[in-house]
Amino acid sequence: MKFFSFLFLLFSFALFSQKNSNTQNLYKKFDSIVNLKNTSLPYGKVFTEKYRTQENNHQYFDVNQFVIGEVSYQNQAFFDVKIKYDINEDDLIVTVDTDFENYSIILEKAFVEKFKINTKTFINTNEFGYLEILFDSNEISFFKKNTKSKQKKEDKSFVYFKFSEKNQYYLNYKEVYYKITRKKDIHEILPNQKNNISSFYKLNKELMKNDIDKFYQLLSKTIVNNLKSN
Repeated sequence: MKFFSFLFLLFSFALFSQKNSNTQNLYKKFDSIVNLKNTSLPYGKVFTEKYRTQENNHQYFDVNQFVIGEVSYQNQAFFDVKIKYDINEDDLIVTVDTDFENYSIILEKAFVEKFKINTKTFINTNEFGYLEILFDSNEISFFKKNTKSKQKKEDKSFVYFKFSEKNQYYLNYKEVYYKITRKKDIHEILPNQKNNISSFYKLNKELMKNDIDKFYQLLSKTIVNNLKSN
């Protein structure tokens, strides 16, 4: 239904404006006209908060509030969508505005292809759920699995949950995902790069300690450059 309506809108826009030729802007205009509740995006179950937490502690990626993002869902692209990512349950949640109220739904994971929050892009994998892209190339790709573990706590007057980050990292090489916890893991995947990898670890100890995401991004770039030169 969206496809045919979208073709009609394309024709209408062309009559009065040539500035809306950009595909992304047209999709935004389309979604604002028909309202997200009339597209395939609201297909999912209604979201409700399950856990009581203390201030500044939560189970979501980055912030507790909904932020403006992008999502590819059921082979359709949606822009300027209010979303947040529950990294404890590995659920993507969106807010939908109706004529009477606002409500939030958990998108069906099987239909989510990828999404973007701020500058971070995530893909959906069958094996590991949602993974954040740290580095992507034809040779190798490196991913971060954002997760938080929960712990039940008891105060004098109520029970609450405390969430703590427990992230994991994966390297994709020749269509296979490998969990990375130490240098030896990468050696076993890329034995011909062992010396280069060891040298990188030795020269970037401080970076690994202070910014592990950046460390893996630069390591991936170094590996790719070495692979291309051989």
